[in-house]
Amino acid sequence: MFAQILYYPLTTFEDAPFASRSLYDSGYYLLSRDVMVKAREVYTPDEKMWVNPYTSPLEADNLSDLPPALVITAQFDPLRDEGELYGEKLNEAGIPVKTVRYNGVMHGFVSFYQVMKSGDTALNQTAAFLSQAEKEDWQKKEQYELVIQDTPEGWGRVKEEVEAFAIAAFLVGKSTLNFFINK
Repeated sequence: MFAQILYYPLTTFEDAPFASRSLYDSGYYLLSRDVMVKAREVYTPDEKMWVNPYTSPLEADNLSDLPPALVITAQFDPLRDEGELYGEKLNEAGIPVKTVRYNGVMHGFVSFYQVMKSGDTALNQTAAFLSQAEKEDWQKKEQYELVIQDTPEGWGRVKEEVEAFAIAAFLVGKSTLNFFINK
C-alpha cells in the first residue's frame, strides 16, 4: 500500500507570491512567515536546494511516479494555496488525488482533533482514504476538484469557533507577553 497524506503541506521553499502566504502569515493562525523562513534555513540552507523536487515538490518537472494523494488544507493557513496547487499538479500528472479545504480553521487544526470537530473529521477522512489505498481502488478524476469542507453546523460550529478564538487569544497573549519581556 502506497499513498500520500499531506496536511497543510509546504510544497515549495521558493518565495512564491501565493495570496494565502500574504493574508495569513502573521502567526495568529499558528504559522508565521518568520517560522517558514526559519524552516527553510534549517531544511534548505543552500538556496539551490529551494527548487529541488525532494524539498519542494511543487517545483518538480515530473510527478507521474507518485502514489495517490490526499491533500488537506485549512482556510486560514499561509500554506493553503500551494497545497491546493500541488493537488492540481498531481492531477495533471495523472495521479489520483483528493484535495479538501477545511473552512473556518487554521494551520495545525488536525492536531487539535480532540477539541475541534474539523480536526476529528479530517482524521476520519484520512483513515477512510488509507482504507481505500489498501484496496488500491483508484480512479483519476479527469478534472481537478477542490472539495470544500464547511464548518460544522449549530452548536458544533459555535464550539469550534470558540475553541479557535481561544487558541488565537492564547497566541496573541503570548506574543504580547513576549513583547513586554523582551522590551
